Amino acid sequence: MSFEWYPDKPYPEFSHIKSISSQLDTQPTILVAEALFITSSLLCLLHASQTSKDLVVTWFAAIISGTANDVFFMVLPMVDNFWHAQCTIMLTPRLPLYIPLAYASFQYVGVACSRRLTGAKTLSKCAYAGLCSAIFYAAYDLVGAKFLWWSWHTTDAATVIR
Repeated sequence: MSFEWYPDKPYPEFSHIKSISSQLDTQPTILVAEALFITSSLLCLLHASQTSKDLVVTWFAAIISGTANDVFFMVLPMVDNFWHAQCTIMLTPRLPLYIPLAYASFQYVGVACSRRLTGAKTLSKCAYAGLCSAIFYAAYDLVGAKFLWWSWHTTDAATVIR
């Protein structure tokens, strides 16, 4: 079965599962990232399930919103400007499994940490959650770009000057 967002765009050879040895040969850093995000996300779910039902909802909402965010930016031609590297487990030719789980980690950690701020006002907790999540995401964004966990299309206006 072939999966295509746009029929006129060719995709590289695609498989849902890539061997660990092949991944180690081509991009070992992303294999480590995949393992860390899968583990982190599952630990977040475990924490949520042992803490409160609304944190479980937060975890699932992070998965849904993170996946929707990436798919939105892949489907709309005006913002379709990047490709994820082929990872060990791919949901589609352009969406690795670790991406939804990474969003769960980014968003969940910020929200869970902010809930522990006793005496803080709601707006302060929201700002704190956003700041924690942004710092977590920024580190991933910098490291991922450096190790080519994704790349931007050469026709993208933001990269054309490079």
